[in-house]
This record gives sequence, structure tokens and C-alpha cells, in this order.
Amino acid sequence: MSYETADIAIAVALPLELEAVLRRLPVGSEGGSQHSIRTHYRCQLLDGRSVVVASGLGSGQLNGALLARDIVNEWHPHIIVLTGIAAGIGRDVSLGDVVVSDQIVDYELAKVTPGGTRPRWSVYRSSPRLVQRALGLTDDRWKNQATVQRPDGAPSSNTKTHVGVVLSGNKVVADMATVEGLSQIWTRAAALEMESAGTAAALWQLPEVPEFIMIKGVCDFADSTKTDEWQPYAAEIAACFTLSLLAGDTNRRAPSRESSAMDSTRRPLIGGIDARGLRFMLTELFDLGELRTLAFDLNVDWEDIPGRTKPEKAVELIEYLRRRSRLADLLTAIDRERPHVAETYDHPDPRASSPGSV
Repeated sequence: MSYETADIAIAVALPLELEAVLRRLPVGSEGGSQHSIRTHYRCQLLDGRSVVVASGLGSGQLNGALLARDIVNEWHPHIIVLTGIAAGIGRDVSLGDVVVSDQIVDYELAKVTPGGTRPRWSVYRSSPRLVQRALGLTDDRWKNQATVQRPDGAPSSNTKTHVGVVLSGNKVVADMATVEGLSQIWTRAAALEMESAGTAAALWQLPEVPEFIMIKGVCDFADSTKTDEWQPYAAEIAACFTLSLLAGDTNRRAPSRESSAMDSTRRPLIGGIDARGLRFMLTELFDLGELRTLAFDLNVDWEDIPGRTKPEKAVELIEYLRRRSRLADLLTAIDRERPHVAETYDHPDPRASSPGSV
């Protein structure tokens, strides 16, 4: 496992989707690792947050799931965005538009009976915070950043954005009857594609789930007229929207380079106290409700802190504040609630002098 981390990961399935993303990013390095066969492209946004871009070995749910797991195991991002191309669904959706998922529906699972095939839907929700950011993105300058021309010759300003249900399966669909059958059930469906359900399913089964959203450009309507003509532009405009969304997402800042993974070192983080000391203080001195109040006092949204148990929340709160160079604020808050107690933890490993600690 890599000791490096990335704040954001962008996942794609196809080479043209990868090229569209890389055209928009100042890639600093590329390469693989002994833990993965994939090439990872690394860079930083203007605000300093780190980004890694990786591609699957083809389309389909399994490839999407494997890519998501590899990215998480290697980079531990807080945010994963799946971008690329999709088929559009609905009267309001046009070629070259951008579709953003608020729900992802896997329509592949089914029970086959003598009376017919009965779908067994699996539904995954996108990150509510990222969905709200997409809905609130009023700056349209991203539309003019496309370097690929629309096949119809129209200006990129004609591009519209749709937030809705995305249908995901393993088949390339070129049959309007199939699309209409699905959209009669999922009336808010705006797109149909092949990777997002696998990606969402893989992430949903992790102990700590990164924020996830799908952003894809419409390249066809999954009917008999389906061609590849719009694919380059659709991938390009989706990449433009994705980077614009992430660039304005100021709730996630770049990690401090003052240390690597928290538990891979015992070097002091702040005031002579190392990561274990901070973690021990939070888990031993505060219950879960008090920990939530402590986060509130630090102006940290508790919902932004991953984890379910108190130890998980404590570790993630420390990491959240470390990335923002705010560990001094955490010590101040601890001292305010538990005066002078931090002084007793001013050594590399509190467990060495704290009998009974766990």
C-alpha cells in the first residue's frame, strides 16, 4: 500500500476519456506502483489539493469496481469522480449535454422466470454535497474551455447540465425499446452508461466511503442511430465541468506535507504530541457527543468527517485538521475543555505511561 495520498481521484473507462481529463490538468508525474498495474497521473489544482487520474481496463461494471478499489487502496482519496461519456435519456437531454448523477441505478440484476425477467434494482446515491455543488454551479466559463469542437458546429455555450438518475448496466445499448422500458420506471433518468453502478457498489462496501459522483457527457441516445461521432466532444465537455466543479470545491483543501500517513510515523505533530497522543486524548477524554461538540466548536461539519465509531471519528478529525494545518486549534480546544491534560501527553507514545490504555 502506498503511503502517499490524494485529495481527489478522477476515474475514467476509455482512452479518449482519459485524454480529455489530462488536457485539462497540469500533470506533474505519471507512473504505476508495485501494488497496481495501472498508470496513475498526479497533479495539483491551483488551490494546492492533490489529484490522481486513473483509467480502467475497459468499460463495464466490473472494470469500474476494480478501478475504484485500486484507487482507494493506493491513494485514499476523499472524493472520487467518474467522468466520460454516456447515452442521454429524455426529451430535454441533447447531444453534448452533461449529466450529473444524484442516483445511480443498476438495472442488470434480475430474476428470470417462465413469466419473464424481473429486475432487481440496486440503487446508490451520489454524494449530496457534490450534487448540491453541481446544482449551484452558476459560472458557465467551463463551457468555453472545451478544445474539441461540437460536431454540429454550435457553440459550447449551448451545452446544458442535467442532474438526475443514471441507469447503469454491462451492455452497450442501441435499442430505443429497451431505453423506453427503463425510463417508464425511472422517470427521472437522464443517462445510461456502463461503469457507475460498479464503481458505486465497490465504494459502498468500504468501511469508510469516499464522496462519489458521476459526471458524463452525452454522446448518443442508445438507439439504432448510435455512432461514435459525438464521443470526443462529450468526453471533453464532461471533463471541463468536472474540473470546474472541483476547482470551486473549497471544503476540501490540500494535505499538509508536514508528515506522511498519520499512523506510519511517531514523529510529533504538534506541541511535542504525536498522532497516537492526539488520538488517545480524543478517544479517552471525550464521548462521541462531546467529540461532535468539539468539531462544532472548531467550525468543522461533523458530516464531513468519515467513520461510524468514536475511534474512527477521532482519527479522521485529526487528519481533517492536519490537512488544513489546524492541529494547534485542536489542542487549544482540548485544553479549553480539559485544562492542562495535554501536558501529560507530551511524549512520543502515551501508551507507554498510561496503564490500561487501549
